Amino acid sequence: MRLLHVLLNIMAAVAVSSGRADGMEAEVDKLPVLRYEMRSDWLNVKEGCNGGAKAIGDGKADDTKALQDCFSALNGSLHTGNATVFMPAGKYRITKTLIVQDALGATIVGTGETTVLVWDGKRSSDTTNAGNMGTDTQRVGTSAPPPPVPGATDATMILSDGMSRSRLMGFVLDGTNGADVGVEHRSIHSLFETRIRHQNQKFINFKKAGIRIGYGGNFPGRVESAEILYENCVFDSCGWGCKGLPYPPMTANGCGGVAALNFNDYDNLFDGCHFRNNTYGIYTDGMANVYVRNCRFDVSSMSDIWLAASAGNSVRRSVSQGSSVFVGAPVRDPAPVNPTVLWDNRIDTWTNTSGAITYALRGPVVLVDNVFTNGPKPNATANQTLYPVQPRPPVGSNATWILSRNVVDGALVTNASLVAAADMIQIEDLDANGSALPSKVAPTPLTPHTRFLKATWPVPTKVFDIRAFGANGSVDDSAAIQAAIDAASKAGNGAIAYIPHGTFKIQKPLTVTGSHFFVGGSGYGTSIEYSLPCAADPKTCDSIAPAILVKSTEDVTIQMMQVKAPANVSKIQQVRGAKCKYDGVYLTDSNNRAFWNSTGLFIDNLGKGDVAHIVHLDGNLNVTNCAAATVLVGMMIESTFTLNGPAKHGTGSRNMDQNHEERLVVDHSTMPASVSSSSPPPPLPPLGVGILTIVGLVRMADIIVNDDQSVVITDNYAEQMTEYHVMLSGSGSKTPGRVSLQAAKTEISGQNKMFVAVDNYHGSLFYGSSFFMEKEYPSWEVKQTGSQQFDMQLFGCAFNQGSKAPPVVFSLDSGGKTGDQTLFGNQLCNFTDSSLGENQTMPNTDVTAEAMALVSLSFDDFRRLGWADLQLNHPSLVAQP
Repeated sequence: MRLLHVLLNIMAAVAVSSGRADGMEAEVDKLPVLRYEMRSDWLNVKEGCNGGAKAIGDGKADDTKALQDCFSALNGSLHTGNATVFMPAGKYRITKTLIVQDALGATIVGTGETTVLVWDGKRSSDTTNAGNMGTDTQRVGTSAPPPPVPGATDATMILSDGMSRSRLMGFVLDGTNGADVGVEHRSIHSLFETRIRHQNQKFINFKKAGIRIGYGGNFPGRVESAEILYENCVFDSCGWGCKGLPYPPMTANGCGGVAALNFNDYDNLFDGCHFRNNTYGIYTDGMANVYVRNCRFDVSSMSDIWLAASAGNSVRRSVSQGSSVFVGAPVRDPAPVNPTVLWDNRIDTWTNTSGAITYALRGPVVLVDNVFTNGPKPNATANQTLYPVQPRPPVGSNATWILSRNVVDGALVTNASLVAAADMIQIEDLDANGSALPSKVAPTPLTPHTRFLKATWPVPTKVFDIRAFGANGSVDDSAAIQAAIDAASKAGNGAIAYIPHGTFKIQKPLTVTGSHFFVGGSGYGTSIEYSLPCAADPKTCDSIAPAILVKSTEDVTIQMMQVKAPANVSKIQQVRGAKCKYDGVYLTDSNNRAFWNSTGLFIDNLGKGDVAHIVHLDGNLNVTNCAAATVLVGMMIESTFTLNGPAKHGTGSRNMDQNHEERLVVDHSTMPASVSSSSPPPPLPPLGVGILTIVGLVRMADIIVNDDQSVVITDNYAEQMTEYHVMLSGSGSKTPGRVSLQAAKTEISGQNKMFVAVDNYHGSLFYGSSFFMEKEYPSWEVKQTGSQQFDMQLFGCAFNQGSKAPPVVFSLDSGGKTGDQTLFGNQLCNFTDSSLGENQTMPNTDVTAEAMALVSLSFDDFRRLGWADLQLNHPSLVAQP
């Protein structure tokens, strides 16, 4: 292993100095080939757009104008009828920046590994290249060019000047070591960039960054970019221009695979990506935060992930090999507040003697189930001890680290072997006194060699366009759309009932049934509108059938379209006996904040073996009585999640604990062996309901759990809740439920400012790792009414406290039966009142054996959710022999 360590270091040095380490695992890094069939509403760059030039794609001709003509056709895409630009297989040479402006619901798509854009413009060192970043291209609807902005002289391949609910997918950007940036997200006097998806893209050979967001500060006219998803992407040899900069950097140089640098550049989600030979894999600053899961990092010369922003972050189920540092953060004054979760990662052969994790930010850090192997060896003559984790005290402040079940070179360790002691650092070791926190669920079976990048990707085959069945966007296209769905169902084998860009009204509900097909459109610009007489008075719509009913399905995907209906009508309903995936589904009317409790997507009464796999949902989700099934959400945004389940059927924690005898049980005295074993464990039982990421924005509440139900949630971002954040209610069940929730940000801006409202809920709430943003009022209230026992664990959170009042107030109704109200490992991080002190560790309270047993159960919930994520999204990693 030491030889491997040396070789990786040599390759890293070569990569940084030359921009590439050619031949290293080249086959492994290939994107899938996407064999799309041309659609009726797509623009083909080789056929020309709007009478413009035709791209050649031979790597010799200059295809800049042909591609720009097509990209310009996307401007104002929601209203122009042009929503998708298709780049067939080819090598497209470009010499100027390609610009997309004011594009809502647009898609730029290629064929994956076989569609390549190559930079042959002026080199990054030539400042005469005003990069064509707004100096010689006029903006939509104006007669004057845009104002100069920071970074305008950078050589950039694609400028996203206002894209929203859009996709860039299936192509390679090669900067040829001459371009600075692959894709620049910089909206100027334009759309708030949100719900952008980078999917099946490769970024190679860029001096500064593969993707850069928010560069240049808050210059006049800047509009933020947030909620960006990066799926199955490769970032290779990016940021090599950072060579020679000091480590750690003191300024936002923004180098690496992805750099998110500014205020409100929140909620960057990475899943299944591979970062290789970069300076930084992911670099954040300002107010940008990340959720990283199922990603691989190889030989980053500075740090795989650099966290320098005030917001909560998480890194889960990821692998690092041969990098300098896995997760790093700067020493700054004042230090950003950055509660961070590092869970179930594999870190191998790191090279920095300061540690694989070097951190100097305020806010608790949670380390659970991480495995460290083959770190650097100490100098034999220096009498030094090297630790995998090196906390750096934040300037003038302190920090809290919470540790459980971490492994170093095959041994389950306590903090004394894992974390270097440091002033102002408080360690909360859950494995202290020789007794590890109990667990019945093992970490996932990752190793240092695990790879997440997918070599294949589901692409529809035969296209059944609804226009061919008579749909024309008139009064009622119900029959035509249903006929296309039935034809795709009959054909199976990956066929698609395709709904082009535009609005198509239906007056009768649609039914999706059958196997192995798709129902989908071009994206946000495809809309099915359920026209009903009750729309004028939504309260009269309660008994109306849903717009789309999903039943008796197997391997069916509904994707890339809006569904509109009156607020009290389900847009899509899935019932018992169905397995269905939802990806890029926009339920627009349920985003109307007046209808925060409308159904949106309704998952109803699923049974054993049923699956609702929700990859990406924009809108509300209502789940009822599904504990025997698997409901997994990857990303839902601007959403209220409501969980019900008739009390008689009892879906509380009985389904998570008492009835799961067959679930994976591990003796953790042998955990290191189980981690490295090549034999996969037996399958876990149905998940019940789990959410990986939920972003709630300006809702009355974003988490509602009724009937003593149970759910596990990670990475909850709640901003500007108007009344409540979490609402729990019960139905008198004798079996307690459990809500296990980790968050990134918690903010309530309304009058009630009720953090948690509990109405006779029997069970417990684990709430961890959030940054509580509000400082204008003295405390956060948890109010309990009713007679049932309720326990709560507030665990590893940071409070932006603006007064000396207690940050959390528990109030109990006179008839209630209180349980433990546990505070553990929390911190006050004061920004506004120097008399309060910059940072204070909150005292732990009610840390009883019973409370820690509930913490252990919630930790197992998070582990189980990780297994479910791999089983549905990366099944080859947990496939049975």
